[in-house]
Amino acid sequence: MSDLEKMRAVFYESDIIEYEVIVKGLITVDTSKNYNLILASYTEGKGVFYTKLFGYKKDLLNLGNSRKKTKVDPLNKKLYLMHKLNVIRD
Repeated sequence: MSDLEKMRAVFYESDIIEYEVIVKGLITVDTSKNYNLILASYTEGKGVFYTKLFGYKKDLLNLGNSRKKTKVDPLNKKLYLMHKLNVIRD
């Protein structure tokens, strides 16, 4: 559970049935994409991490990966060649 909290997961239901723990909630794809491998190492391959698409939600904390464009698009051949020939500068 602490791993999921570090990944900014939101829980709304958890059940313990004999030797199984079922946790239901919301988690971002970006922070949880490799968690199935981590869970498998904790549980010696017995743990299962199942996700399904719930929808899209804006990142309110602005923790997403975004940055300002710094280079000329190489698909725009005219501008790219002018940039490479130092005709235009950044």
